[in-house]
Amino acid sequence: MTTVIFDSISLASRERQVLEGVAVGDDLADVAVDLGIRKSTAAGYLKSARKKLHGVSTTRAAVAVGIVTRAITVPSLLDPGGLSLPRAQLELVPFMAQGMRLSQIATKLDRPLAEVHADSVALSTTLGARSENHLVTRMWQFRVLTAEQVAKWLR
Repeated sequence: MTTVIFDSISLASRERQVLEGVAVGDDLADVAVDLGIRKSTAAGYLKSARKKLHGVSTTRAAVAVGIVTRAITVPSLLDPGGLSLPRAQLELVPFMAQGMRLSQIATKLDRPLAEVHADSVALSTTLGARSENHLVTRMWQFRVLTAEQVAKWLR
C-alpha cells in the first residue's frame, strides 16, 4: 500500500464549520442554527467548500476530501477490532464516499438495487452512522475508507 499525500486545502472558517457539522451527522438546518446563520447561508458555505475541495458535487465527497486534505478536523480513528464487514458492503465504500446514488452503484457493480440498498443500510448500522455524510466520517474512523481510495476517484 502506498501513502497518498494531498496538498492542504484551506477553507474559510464558516465553510469548515458547516462541513464539520454535517460530517458529524448533523442536519444542515441544525448546523445553521448552531452557528446562528440561516440555512440558505449554510448551504452557500457548503457549496463554496465543495468547490474548493476539488469541485466535488456532493457533500459526502466533500467530507471525504475534507478529511484527507485536512481541510476539516480529522476525526479520531476508532478500533476496528472485531469489525468484520462482508465484501459486498466493503465494495460500496469508495462509491458511497464519492457521493454516488445507490442506483448508480448498483449499475456500476452490476448488482440488484435492493441488494445494494440492504448492504448500505447494514453498513451504516454497523458503523453507527447517523446520516450519509456521517457514514463517510465513520468509514474513515474505522479505516474502511482510505486516502488511496479517495485519490483514485479524484484523478
